[in-house]
Amino acid sequence: MYSSFLFPVVGIVVYLLGAAVIALGLFWVVRLGVRYALRDHDRWRESRSPNPPPPVA
Repeated sequence: MYSSFLFPVVGIVVYLLGAAVIALGLFWVVRLGVRYALRDHDRWRESRSPNPPPPVA
């Protein structure tokens, strides 16, 4: 009686939870990747730029 209704609902819930876990994982991978890439780019840019002259007192 319940099996014809319950199993499709459980399947949809499991599918949505799996999709949410995958989406959250990808979100964090991209977020952390962008953060470290920008940090490394800033370090590279600072190393490539000439040092500014010291201020004259």
